[in-house]
Amino acid sequence: MPPWPNPPRNAAFSTAAQSYDAVGLFAGFLLLCSLVFGIVEWSRDAFCSPRADWQLDACEHPLLATARIEAIERIFDADGVPIDTVRARYSFEVDGVRRDGSSWLPRGELRAGDERSVEMLPENRDVHRLRGGTRAYVARWLPSYAGAVLLPLMFAFGVWLAHAYRVLSTIRNGDAADAFVLELRVPEPARRRRQRFAVRCFVRVRWRGADGVLRELTQRPRRDSQLGEALANAKENETLAMAFVVHDGRNGRGARLVSRREAEAIR
Repeated sequence: MPPWPNPPRNAAFSTAAQSYDAVGLFAGFLLLCSLVFGIVEWSRDAFCSPRADWQLDACEHPLLATARIEAIERIFDADGVPIDTVRARYSFEVDGVRRDGSSWLPRGELRAGDERSVEMLPENRDVHRLRGGTRAYVARWLPSYAGAVLLPLMFAFGVWLAHAYRVLSTIRNGDAADAFVLELRVPEPARRRRQRFAVRCFVRVRWRGADGVLRELTQRPRRDSQLGEALANAKENETLAMAFVVHDGRNGRGARLVSRREAEAIR
C-alpha cells in the first residue's frame, strides 16, 4: 500500500465543513434570514443610527422642554396592516431657537396638537427625542432582537465554524493511519440534484494510533463527496486503499476519515 500524504497536506475548507455540515447550514441560513429581516426593519427609518438614543440613555440628567406634536405618521407592513409603532413629528423652542424632530412611540398614545415632554443632551441640544420614545426605530427592537436571536445564532454558527477549522487543521497537519473497515453501507448515487445532500454513506473503521491503541471511528459522508466515491469501491473487513484516518496527537483526538484526493500532500 502506498504511503499516505505527509503533512502539511493540501485540504480545502469544504472538506472540513462536511463535519456537522447540517448544523452549519441550518445555523448559517437562520443567521442570514435574521440579518436580512433586521436590515428590512431598519430601512423603515432610512437606516437612522441609534447613537443618539444611546447618548440619551446614558445621560443621567437630560434637559427637558415641552414639545408640540405636529403630525403622526403611521407605518404599514407588507400586507397593509399598520405596525404597533408610529413616528411622531414634533417641534419645540429652547433659548429662542426652534427645533424640529421625530420620535417613535407606541401607536395610539398621541395625536396631532398634543403636548409632550422632550429630553435633550445638555452639551448638545440638537440631540433630542420625546420622552418614552426613541429617535431611531432600530433602537426600539435591536437590544431584545440581538439578545434573543442574533447573538445566539452568531454563537452557534461561530462554534460550528471553529469546529470546522479545527478539523481542517487536523486534516492538514495531523498524523495518518490505516483504516480497517468494520461496517460499510454505500447507497446508490442520487439521481436528482436536490437529493444529493441527503444521500449518505455509513462507515465504521478501526485504526491504530501512534500509541499503539486500537480505536474505532464512525462517519456518515455524503455519497457524492470524494470520500463517498472512495468508499464506493471498498469492502468490509479490508483496509481502505483510497482513504485513511487523520488524527491530532498520540491520544487520537479529532480523528476523521478522509480520501487521498481530499488531502493531497503539498509539493
